[in-house]
Amino acid sequence: MNSLRLLRPTEVEHRTGLKHSRLYADIAAGTWPPYVKRGPRISVLPEHELDAMLVAIIGGATPDDLRQLVKQLVARRKVIVQAGTS
Repeated sequence: MNSLRLLRPTEVEHRTGLKHSRLYADIAAGTWPPYVKRGPRISVLPEHELDAMLVAIIGGATPDDLRQLVKQLVARRKVIVQAGTS
């Protein structure tokens, strides 16, 4: 993992070139990791997750490949939280 930097949706949109509605459609389809809620009006995405998704997309990942990667990334969030609290 390269970073624990958290990106707001506008920065994710800028780095991917995708619009808000497309990202949320992909989240609903399971082909993009869901944002982490940091407050009632604040959502963020860990930068390393964005990087992993971009590498997979550039590498030609299929939607099924992306769903599997999303599952792995979301599961890894729990490990990161546990490591940070020990």
